[in-house]
This record gives sequence, structure tokens and C-alpha cells, in this order.
Amino acid sequence: MKDNFEEKAKTYDSNPLAVEISNKFADEVQKNIQLQTDFRLLDFGCGTGLVSLPFSYSVNSILMIDNSQAMLSLLRAKVLNANLKNIEIMEGDIETLKIKESSIDLIISSMTFHHIKDIPNVLKILHSLLKDNGRIIIGDLCKEDDSFHGLETVEHNGFNNEEIKEIFVGSNFLINDIYKYNIVERPDKDGITKSYDQFILIAQKN
Repeated sequence: MKDNFEEKAKTYDSNPLAVEISNKFADEVQKNIQLQTDFRLLDFGCGTGLVSLPFSYSVNSILMIDNSQAMLSLLRAKVLNANLKNIEIMEGDIETLKIKESSIDLIISSMTFHHIKDIPNVLKILHSLLKDNGRIIIGDLCKEDDSFHGLETVEHNGFNNEEIKEIFVGSNFLINDIYKYNIVERPDKDGITKSYDQFILIAQKN
């Protein structure tokens, strides 16, 4: 399977925008959830671990999932270099990976859902992985004009609040909160700098 992030991975950790997006999402996670030392956390679409690696010192363990071999290669090197023993890395699509049901306290996911074709099916799986009353926090793009990714094709050009809330509610999640938390500025495919809003959605297993 083609790794769509192979080229991005080469400069991902040195990309100021990628670092900024990851740090701001991580800050929002900590504002909304008090991480516990007995938590098992799942980072869905973890990339190189910019968001969740710092959480490894606050939780019991982190399961990090991505389907980009290039991204995970960088992540593995960082985990090895930091001698982190509570990180488990899985490569592949969530639909095909074997993960114990009702084993996760918190799922986090940054800028991943707009790449997912069948969101309800993925949410069904994520729902099954959460413990009772377990929570999920996603950060993603608000609806945009198809210019954020330039010439790259993605499944969704962001989401409006009602649209994404309806998808989560339809997958048996209880919405705790949804709000805009960040503005990303970047050039579009014509080199014109535009502003793009990001939202946070917090939901609980119903």
C-alpha cells in the first residue's frame, strides 16, 4: 500500500506548522482531561508522536497507531532514544488491527479524521475499544474550501459542527463539548496565505 506520508515524514518534526498544530492540540487535551497514572491511552493517527509522546510520563501506557510506515519509523527511533518502555506501536488500518475491546481509557486523534473515508465504521471500532465512560478527543479542520491540502486529495474538506456531532451521536457517543480552538495560517496551492479554523470535539462512550 502506498505511504501517502512518506515525503512528509522526512521533514515532519522540523515543520513549524506541524509542531504548532500538535502542541496546541496537546494543550487542549490537558485542559479538558486530567490524565491519570493508570490510564491506557490510544493515539489514533499518531504520526511521529508529536502529540502523545510527552504524555508517556503521565499515563500508564500509550498505544500508538498509524498506517504510515515512514512516520512510525521516526516514532520508533524516538521511543528507542528516550528508552520509553510504556509505548506500544501498531502499523496499519484500525479496521484490521487486533486490539482488545474495552481496554482504552482515552482516545486522542489530531488531524486524522478528514483522511478517513468511512468515519462511522472507524468510530464503531473506537467505541468498542473504550472502557465504559471512556472518552475520545479529536482535533480537526472546520469546513474549508478545499484549499488547505493544496493539490493533495483528502476524504473530507473539514467538518461543520453539526455534521461531525451527528456522526459521533450516530455511533453511540455522548458529546461533551465541541468548540473552535485554533487558527492555522498557511499558503494555499496558489501561494496565497489563508486562515483555517480547527475544532476540538470531546465525546464519551454512551
